[in-house]
Amino acid sequence: IPYTFLRNGLYSDVIASFGIQQAIETGELITYPGKWSFHTVTREDISIAAATVISTEGHENQTYELTASRAWNFVELAEVLTAQTGKSIRHREDPVAESWLYRFLLQIDASSTTTDLERIIGKPTASLEQMVRQIMEQA
Repeated sequence: IPYTFLRNGLYSDVIASFGIQQAIETGELITYPGKWSFHTVTREDISIAAATVISTEGHENQTYELTASRAWNFVELAEVLTAQTGKSIRHREDPVAESWLYRFLLQIDASSTTTDLERIIGKPTASLEQMVRQIMEQA
């Protein structure tokens, strides 16, 4: 039976769950300690990829890992928040920041990257800057 698997990366919506509004208010992005990095993607990029795979040939018996081609970390997120708000925001790790989200993220591979998504949509995936801007506009 012919198949095509689209394995979606971590949606960029998760960025809002890291307390970016609080970081903007307090000047600190506080996260649980660890070597965290994320290959987040926008729903728009995933939608374009799915539509492309459905509407074009050559995807039979393929498995695509639809991730960003570059992972980001919390230091970079703090830098993006600083650039977009004009407020100084620094990253600080704190073991008290533990939540269900970090336990969930430890269970999945949120950092491996591929170029599958970029190749399918024919352009770079949304950058961290674009994802944060979109989230802030929706808040």
